[in-house]
Amino acid sequence: HQSMHTLVKLWKASFFDYYVGWYQQARIHVTNETAYLYKNRTWVDNIGGYASLLLPSGSVFHRKFLLAYNSEENRQAREFVSKVLNCEDILMNFVISNSTRKGPLFVDDWNSMNRSAEMLAMSNDIEIAQWKKPDHLSKRTNCLNAFVKMYGRMPLRYSTVLLSYDTSREQ
Repeated sequence: HQSMHTLVKLWKASFFDYYVGWYQQARIHVTNETAYLYKNRTWVDNIGGYASLLLPSGSVFHRKFLLAYNSEENRQAREFVSKVLNCEDILMNFVISNSTRKGPLFVDDWNSMNRSAEMLAMSNDIEIAQWKKPDHLSKRTNCLNAFVKMYGRMPLRYSTVLLSYDTSREQ
């Protein structure tokens, strides 16, 4: 797929130590008085593009982070993910940010609106999608706070790095 080729090409060129993915997959964590809250893409857009999490669909990262994810150090967090059947993507963001001390890098291109529409159309066909459930955001908020407790701190970093890339030039 051309979109993945583009991400891999950018990642290989200069961004080996980043979690790289499409801007449409950006999410954010925010704080209130007592905890961290997981927020969706609307929040990212409303605060000027700051984001700290990247959903895994259409993303690229170095395989060393898979090894770190599966390490003994992250065993408790993986067991938590298995128990709640959710949040493996949030854990991967924790693993990468904890290692790199950097936020994700986002890529956008002129074709992103078409891709977002296609993704939405596909997801609307999925009746049991996790994100469609009313308790989705609260479950992911619980994961954020559980991981913060396990890590002893919040490793996620905000990023505003947005690379614009016109994939039509490659065709």
